[in-house]
Amino acid sequence: MIDDRKKLTDMVNDVKEYMNIKFNIVKLTMVENIATLLANLITQGSVVLFLLLFFLFGSIALGFYLSTLVHSFALGFLMVAGIYLLFAIIIMVSKEEYIEKPLVNKFIQNFLKEADDDKFKQN
Repeated sequence: MIDDRKKLTDMVNDVKEYMNIKFNIVKLTMVENIATLLANLITQGSVVLFLLLFFLFGSIALGFYLSTLVHSFALGFLMVAGIYLLFAIIIMVSKEEYIEKPLVNKFIQNFLKEADDDKFKQN
């Protein structure tokens, strides 16, 4: 009887230890995923910032260049605005087929890849 009680106590302690270890694994996995997400946001945010600066200064340079060709600052910068309007129209017309679907598929692929990586790490 005492031996059975000791076995039961040992089993309960093992289950508690197992639950603590599982909780720590879940907590560390969450921290790792959040850190990865933040690192991706920071690096991709930096890339987007520099691309925006590139397009800003490139647009200004193109505006001045076109202004010298047409001898009018207003017309040169209006031509740059027209180029952006043309890009916006093209994107609006083709956004579902060429932008939204590939982006959704890429996000799903990345999510499933991370889920598979997590399963692989646990085994």
